[in-house]
Amino acid sequence: MVFIIGLPIFFAELYIGQYSGLGPNKAYARMSPFFEGLGACTTLVITFVTIYYMVIVAWILFYLFASFTPNLGWGRCNQEYNTYKCFSGLEDATCKLNNSNAPTDLIYWNQTCVEIGTICSESGFLGVNASFCRNSETQEDIPIRNVIHRVLASEDEYVLGIGNATWTNWGYPRWQLVLCLLLAWIIAFFCVIKGIQSAGKVVYFTALFPYVTLTALLIRGATLEGAIDGIIFYIKPDWERLLSPAVWADAASQTFYSFGIACNSLVTFASYNQNNCHTDAILVSVTNVSTAVFAGFAIFSILGFMAHNMDVSVSTVAAEGPGLAFIAYPEAVLLMPLPQLWAVCFFFMMFILGMGSQFGGIEAINTGLLPTPHVYLAPTPKNIPKTPPNKKAQMVRNFFTNSPETFSFFFSYHRPLATFAKTQMASTFQQVTAGTCLFCFVAALPMVCNGGVYMFTLMEWHTASWAILLLGFAEVNMAKN
Repeated sequence: MVFIIGLPIFFAELYIGQYSGLGPNKAYARMSPFFEGLGACTTLVITFVTIYYMVIVAWILFYLFASFTPNLGWGRCNQEYNTYKCFSGLEDATCKLNNSNAPTDLIYWNQTCVEIGTICSESGFLGVNASFCRNSETQEDIPIRNVIHRVLASEDEYVLGIGNATWTNWGYPRWQLVLCLLLAWIIAFFCVIKGIQSAGKVVYFTALFPYVTLTALLIRGATLEGAIDGIIFYIKPDWERLLSPAVWADAASQTFYSFGIACNSLVTFASYNQNNCHTDAILVSVTNVSTAVFAGFAIFSILGFMAHNMDVSVSTVAAEGPGLAFIAYPEAVLLMPLPQLWAVCFFFMMFILGMGSQFGGIEAINTGLLPTPHVYLAPTPKNIPKTPPNKKAQMVRNFFTNSPETFSFFFSYHRPLATFAKTQMASTFQQVTAGTCLFCFVAALPMVCNGGVYMFTLMEWHTASWAILLLGFAEVNMAKN
């Protein structure tokens, strides 16, 4: 999928942006007026993605702040929202240490320590140990996970707090998540306040720091017991699943999402690019794939350790989507030495990655809102004639059309007026950026309510998958014509 779909469309978007020097709205129209609506569609999609994606960043901040507490909140079942199914590895370990006087092993169930024999007898079985019950008729050992359904404490509504919320009764915004969402948007605003100039400086840190954290996680994970099982599960292919069309559809969707294609951001960034786009496309694609593979080793080594401690298969703990970041990994951290340290490292890395992804989305939205976005950020050339302006400053916008050549002419021969214009335009760009951030923040507030996860799931399913796939195919059709 990377070489069949990802790389060709990735290169096409870089070429369109760099060649036209315009944002997607104008770039597609310049190629063909028939595809002018494609730019509007991609702008609409990236707006939806930016809105709900920042909710994920807010969840990450919630976990990051919780990581600084002495007792990690997602490791216990003593919260008001925990149900009787809640399972805590820490509490379960305490039960195992206190089972010297019990006839059978103790396990954590219904927020207390219960004999495995009692649980098994309620289902008509005999207790064997903390992992199995025995069928007295067939003498078959049945895993305890097939007798009772336990939910990890990190999965039991820790960050969501759903409770009894439904589509018809969403509850109220959770103030913790509202503050995290607000903080995330404030940070994003100050990172892109000067457009590509400020975002380009911040991205050096957001792009490089995760490699340091991933390396530390890989080294630590490789030293844990059971890590090899997770790595084998990661690299061993399941040939039968390759015959399923759903797997290929998921792979295509993931390729679009990980490369950022069909979302306006690549065309926007490429419009400022002065490098060889052929080299950039290949380099970024190879780096993207290599990073994903490298991160897989770091994550699955820790998942193997978690599966070993829970006495289950790796496939059981290898959750998909947000479950991996907010359920499986936080639970694995609880079983590691110095859990607070590794939790902070992991969630800070996730926060940096999330914010780095948001920069492109905000820039793409601004590009769709501003009539001539590149002038707002273009540097004034040096060593140019200081010809006095022959028009009033209020007429400065009359110089601006959609032609980059006009921008160059204006800045070359009207330096004083250009200096004034840049000051005014920088203020306008900052106002538009502030408006974008404020609008996206308000639009995301329903998703931080008790039942906000329902709207989040709806937006994720219908914007990050099929909508982007259809836009990508439309871009391919445009390139063919």
